[in-house]
Amino acid sequence: MMQARYADAQNHYAAALDVSEAIADRLGQAHALLGLGDVARMQARYAEARGQLGQALELACAIGVHTSGLSWCVVIGRRTLDQAEQHRVAGDRGRFRQAYELAQYLHGWGQRLMVEAPHPETTTEFVTGLQALGLRLSEVGSDME
Repeated sequence: MMQARYADAQNHYAAALDVSEAIADRLGQAHALLGLGDVARMQARYAEARGQLGQALELACAIGVHTSGLSWCVVIGRRTLDQAEQHRVAGDRGRFRQAYELAQYLHGWGQRLMVEAPHPETTTEFVTGLQALGLRLSEVGSDME
């Protein structure tokens, strides 16, 4: 049942991406790629998620929605670390590492966005969220050894 819902979501985001590309709506493309990447992440398809999320973040930078990109990094980074911890508890070291590396990638993107485009609207919430993500990465990463 849940896999069918993921497939439905993936199909809807893919259709949204097609429409956004057809009408040259770059923000729509970014949101569709974000959705596709998050669905892939939820299904533990981390390499695919990284590619789609990276494309969404590149578009966010290109069109100047850095704060949105930063928010995506913090929220999806947290969710990815939660997944990493679930994989660790389940004894799946391979998926644990893949999820952890995706969270690292998103944290790196968040840091890049903070440096490249500091804005007044980059509130303390985002800064605190990114710092908390970095601390959790350190804590969870100690389990990789």
